[in-house]
Amino acid sequence: DTSISMTEKITEEEKERLKKSITSGPGEEKDPRRPLDWSKINCKLDLAREEIIRSLEVMDPERTMFTIISFAEGATPWKEELVATNEKNVEEVAEWLRKIKGSKRTNVFGALDAAYDLSETIAGTEVDKRKSKKKKKDKDGPVTGLHRDDALPDTIFIYTDGYATWGKYSGEDQLWASKSNQEKAALYAPIMKLMIEEVKDRNRIARITLNCVGVGERQDTTTLGALARACGGSYVQIGR
Repeated sequence: DTSISMTEKITEEEKERLKKSITSGPGEEKDPRRPLDWSKINCKLDLAREEIIRSLEVMDPERTMFTIISFAEGATPWKEELVATNEKNVEEVAEWLRKIKGSKRTNVFGALDAAYDLSETIAGTEVDKRKSKKKKKDKDGPVTGLHRDDALPDTIFIYTDGYATWGKYSGEDQLWASKSNQEKAALYAPIMKLMIEEVKDRNRIARITLNCVGVGERQDTTTLGALARACGGSYVQIGR
């Protein structure tokens, strides 16, 4: 999530709450990552990118492939393929992440839609690769390498700080401006249920585990929790 709310300055009180939610050094709760440098964390976007970077640094490149999609009103993939978590790729994505400037509103469905689209594209590419290898099977010997399913995304982590405020499924538009918080909640809830149903339906084919990470005081706990449950994942709340 690179929406404008992710760039709001974190107060010292909020930072202390965040510290309690996140292990701060190697060995704590079996966390193998390097310590987080809190002097560089001024907003939730800082926290998101540094957490991603230090997590990627300890992932086995022989077993783990990844890409990242940043999202606000639109969604932008870092790479439209999965790459290994080797030093070169992690350094490259770290540079990309640290250049992102937060802006605009939060399109939760747009981010998930982009992730599933990318998964389907990768699936098609891998099928084509294996078909190409099979044509040469009699001449060059048996097909080797990853099974097609091993090359596909099997997990999504969505990291966000708030509510869906833009896109196909969202709330808080101009028509809601004069309504009370209770009225807004009553309008928002059924919209999110529709979004969850569409994501769940799409996931029947993709079979991807969806984990949700919420950060900060103002999280849509109902939607993020339901999304994770619908797709076999977990919801973690940071800083609440």
